[in-house]
Amino acid sequence: SGVVTSLLQMSKASNWRVREAVARLLPHLAQTRGLDFFANVLLEPAWLTLLLDPVATVRNAIVRGMPLLVSATGEEWLTSKLIP
Repeated sequence: SGVVTSLLQMSKASNWRVREAVARLLPHLAQTRGLDFFANVLLEPAWLTLLLDPVATVRNAIVRGMPLLVSATGEEWLTSKLIP
């Protein structure tokens, strides 16, 4: 969808505040669209990239969204796929 495409593009923005806003939205999108959508569409191009962002505030936003992400993906999936 156009919204997802825009978010993926904004996750690469030069302005860290834009990347932070995307980082805050990703867990909500994962919760709404489900595990398959998160794993296939959001994980590699956005979530992992923002987790390794050079700006600590952006990385913190990703980490703060982890509880919501766990509720969307399940603890078992998260620990087996992201924290092996």
